[in-house]
Amino acid sequence: MSRLPMTAVLAALQLAALPVQAQDVSPAMRFRQLRAEAVAAANADDLATAADKLAQADGVVRNHPGLIQLRARVAAASEQPGEALAQWRRYAGLGLTANPARDPLYAAMTALPEWPAVADALTANRALIGVLEPRALIPEAVAAESVVRDATRQRLLVSAIVGRTIMQIGADGTAAPYLKAEAPVAGVFGLAVDEARGVLWAASAGLAAATPADDPLRDKAELLKIDLASGRLLARYRAPDAPRRNFGDVAVGPDGTVYVSDSLAGDVWRLGVEDEALRRLVPVGVFGSPQGMAVSADGETLILADYGSGLHRIALADGRVTPMPSPRDASLIGIDTLLRRGDDLIVVQNGTAPMRVLRLTLSPDQTEVVAARTLAANLESMTDPAGGSLDGASLLFVSISQLGAYGDDGALRDGPPPPAVISRLNLD
Repeated sequence: MSRLPMTAVLAALQLAALPVQAQDVSPAMRFRQLRAEAVAAANADDLATAADKLAQADGVVRNHPGLIQLRARVAAASEQPGEALAQWRRYAGLGLTANPARDPLYAAMTALPEWPAVADALTANRALIGVLEPRALIPEAVAAESVVRDATRQRLLVSAIVGRTIMQIGADGTAAPYLKAEAPVAGVFGLAVDEARGVLWAASAGLAAATPADDPLRDKAELLKIDLASGRLLARYRAPDAPRRNFGDVAVGPDGTVYVSDSLAGDVWRLGVEDEALRRLVPVGVFGSPQGMAVSADGETLILADYGSGLHRIALADGRVTPMPSPRDASLIGIDTLLRRGDDLIVVQNGTAPMRVLRLTLSPDQTEVVAARTLAANLESMTDPAGGSLDGASLLFVSISQLGAYGDDGALRDGPPPPAVISRLNLD
């Protein structure tokens, strides 16, 4: 059987051999290093080495959907259809969707008698799960990113990346300006309410899609402190400059300490109640792209989702990072929003197919995930989900954000996007 060129094999996954420094020893960085070495070997048509590196990477970060697909492609290109099928069976068992039968690389695999059962499982994973209640529509092209509820004033507060502001939406669905700043801010991402102190915290960053190249806020990141009642900007806390920064998610601990993650630079910061400047909690080189965070029940740990390596625990006493074990049948890659509800984590997973909302049950000591359940998936009103917050027994979140409609240059790809949608999902 003839093999397809490995350039064609790899093109379907759009993987690049990213340079990784030798001193990077965290699981996330080790995974990226092994994957990069595998891609380099595959590009050199050394499929045996590629398969070995991918297997090693698989042992570092469990159930990475893209890595499973790459293992299947290398196996198929190596004329091992049985191994390719094993990888796709595993992929289907994670509740994920794809259609490898359309790819001629898998002709030998799809001819195996075991293939129809795997194909049926992949099809079953496309079933509609959950029911969303639409709460608000935003017709303007703003790239909504996160939403919180100001219960005292019966309004929703929605952050806008391209709009570079925060909007308020009243009970009648009418949108109005909220953020009052004396100087422009960059795109606004994650939001977190500290009701006890009357403060709204917001992560802000000069993402290329929303910030012109000559704008002084381009590639800068700030944590914004906002008076919850009035929307007046009280303070701005900027991290030291880096080639590219993107404060994307923010969380507040019970003591009022604020945590903010940088999805591009890769570090994590905190701001204590009495602090006048951000302090680094986790340095660059530990995470690939840190996203949502939540403080553990005992207040001693920050649980964080790294987009490419899953969940981790950060000891607040010293910043030590420990990966969180998870069930063998769960893929926790591509998590954006992470919220703690008692002994559960409610997460929005927008880096997988399908995009999903999951409930993750934690062990009593909250050191590992012991079960995962899909609460919403494959819904027409959840095609581009982003951030949100807990509102009693519900998840309030941006189910269609519009950000995917923008290119890296800030221009809309195919004309005006559909309205951004804020939805509510019952968690009980």
